[in-house]
Amino acid sequence: MKSPRRTRYWLALAACCLAFSTARADAEPFQGSCRLGDARQASSIEMRQDPESRVLTLVVDGQTLPAFGDLDAADYEVGEIVASHCSKDLFVFVFNYGSPYLKGFVYRKCGPRLSRLDFAEKLPPIAVSRCPEALFAVFPDTETEAFKIVDARHTRRVARINRARLWSLPDSRQP
Repeated sequence: MKSPRRTRYWLALAACCLAFSTARADAEPFQGSCRLGDARQASSIEMRQDPESRVLTLVVDGQTLPAFGDLDAADYEVGEIVASHCSKDLFVFVFNYGSPYLKGFVYRKCGPRLSRLDFAEKLPPIAVSRCPEALFAVFPDTETEAFKIVDARHTRRVARINRARLWSLPDSRQP
């Protein structure tokens, strides 16, 4: 017999997957901006979605970049923004384009340094490392009741996380 905790976990996971799998082609175009850092060392990040082609564009400190370098423009036509979170030193963006994995990135500002982490996971991140730690994101592990830590080089599973080292992301991550 499964424990009530494990059953709740799988029910929550199923609800998230169902909610994220309902990609809408008729969603409104998205535009959002985020200012990271203090007044002396600020960086600006802006996400734009073209109303016609629905292509997502990222503008970082005035430089235009593709939001996801490995996605074709056609991949944006069916999909929706799952999460867009901006705070003083952190910008998290997650996009569902129909794949079993959500695409996303995290920008973090630590002093003068702006860091980016790209990911493809089944669920959005629940936390991101605080400065001055190396940039990593924490995801619920879909195979166990533990966590996955993803950084620029590798992924590892852990049973517990040190919450003091993390910025927790809000539960309501809809833009």
